[in-house]
Amino acid sequence: MAKMKQSDNDAAEQSRKSTDAISEQAKAARFIMGMSRAGTNWMARCLNEHSAVVVFGETSYWGKHYVEPDASGLYQEEHLDAVFAHLYRLAWDATLGSTPGEQSPGRLKRLTLEGVHAMLDRLRSSLQPPLSPAELFLKLGEAFAQEERKTIAIEKTPHHVNWPDRIFSAYPAAKAVVHIRDPYSFMLSYKHQGDRWRPASRKRFKQLYHPIGCALVWKGYARSCLAALERYPDNCIVVRYEDIQSNPHSVLAAVQRHFNLQIEPLAERVPRTNSSFATASRPPLSRADIFWMNVLAGSLITKAKYHVRRAGVRSVLSVSLSLLRLPLWAARCYMHMSKTTSGSTMRYILRWLGVYGRRPAAPCVDDPQSSPKARSPVQ
Repeated sequence: MAKMKQSDNDAAEQSRKSTDAISEQAKAARFIMGMSRAGTNWMARCLNEHSAVVVFGETSYWGKHYVEPDASGLYQEEHLDAVFAHLYRLAWDATLGSTPGEQSPGRLKRLTLEGVHAMLDRLRSSLQPPLSPAELFLKLGEAFAQEERKTIAIEKTPHHVNWPDRIFSAYPAAKAVVHIRDPYSFMLSYKHQGDRWRPASRKRFKQLYHPIGCALVWKGYARSCLAALERYPDNCIVVRYEDIQSNPHSVLAAVQRHFNLQIEPLAERVPRTNSSFATASRPPLSRADIFWMNVLAGSLITKAKYHVRRAGVRSVLSVSLSLLRLPLWAARCYMHMSKTTSGSTMRYILRWLGVYGRRPAAPCVDDPQSSPKARSPVQ
């Protein structure tokens, strides 16, 4: 019993030392999160053009690929092996260029995928467990910053917005920008994101799209975004996609202030591109699209300070046809998720819907009223 007590005391002391080691560094933890299809890629690329900043991602480190530490809250060798196995599998395509020194605006200038793997090799060999998840994450960011000859690292994973308690308990002084978008423009972008893919991928995506699924994705994201902004008003600011479109300079200035960066003119350095539409021409949403968004997310649309759009009385036929497609769509989605989700697929679905436990990242294809306390870059 005495040995067990001493072991527990040692573990507690290790945990305390690990926490102390990152207490000052924790102020440097910065995150880009929020809805997909809401400008997170553009934000990452703009900040990557800052003279002091490197943006890396999408790691899903604190979300769906989080590795639970041991009972004392620390990572041992086996935990590090699990974390790095995931990091090696990532494509890192959110921020990587294809060649060193590539001039594509907003991409990493020095690292390629091979370079990232070599960096991970060096980082892994330098680690001496035990260390906390928070400490390891900071070391990962520091490694990216050193390779890119920058001083500040920012991580971008949209679905991290589903796990704010985990992040801000690890880094009480961390800063995050939370992206959100009008539900109908989100739906239009989501629906047509596959239009520029290869034919086989485009066909597969269309089979996995249904307005009910898309409405649930927006609703889930909106719930998480508003909750994070309400619970952590000192850590988070909201970035609305509409503000990016109308006033990118003001948005970027506010974000740089929030991240305690020297303000630089970043908007001119990165062209705004649309990942769903190659031209300015955009097809309209169907009446079924609008109907299901309103039915499933109407209260959150209002709370997020957006306007509910009327579907029109002629939506009956369109909605009826969407109901007929529902069973086949659900079966396809379940099969798709069973191939891409570890653990119980049904439990994953129930968790995402908020029926079981904590809601994870949005399922299927796409990998709260703004609180009065939540600050927006553009008022």
